[in-house]
Amino acid sequence: MNKKRLMEGYVGIRFNAVRLSCVIPVAAKRFYPKFKSVCRLLKENDMTYANAGNISVLFKDGFIITSTGSNLESLGKDELIYVERCNFKKNTVYYHGRHKPSSETFMHSLIYSNMPKAKAIIHAHDEFATRPEILKGDITESEKEAPYGSLELARLAIKTFKKARSIIVLKNHGYVSTAGGLKTACNIILKTHKLMLKKARSL
Repeated sequence: MNKKRLMEGYVGIRFNAVRLSCVIPVAAKRFYPKFKSVCRLLKENDMTYANAGNISVLFKDGFIITSTGSNLESLGKDELIYVERCNFKKNTVYYHGRHKPSSETFMHSLIYSNMPKAKAIIHAHDEFATRPEILKGDITESEKEAPYGSLELARLAIKTFKKARSIIVLKNHGYVSTAGGLKTACNIILKTHKLMLKKARSL
């Protein structure tokens, strides 16, 4: 496997990661083809740069999420992690898998616990997500910035989703979409991306 590319300024996760086992539940492995399908669509639309972005789906009492540092354009089977639970007070994530879970695990966890209709989440980036003049009028943007992977950013996402239905932009960062399934969440993000591309070309 090729060496993973990391975005400039990426320093890893900001929480304590406690591994409960090295293996995710057998039933969770069936999601890999679905993750790969979404990754392929994002790659076709130039939305898989380096280790930017993360994907998750609800599973049992927790959720399956891509690992920290993973490149969505070349996601491996061992880069799906099962997060059993999060303890925000202790800044700790308890997980199963070979690698540590995504740096945005807290954000995914808070969205699932605060948005009952959300069964899948996609966080992705493009060149337009940091251009408010293009986003204006078509997508709700968070009122301020927060460090990636922080609990502050996770709470900011929840606050922003109160003003939106299924997709938001984290200011100067990227898109977050939620839906009842991965395919729908991906379609929402790609529809928004293509709309922003069309607006950018008309400027």
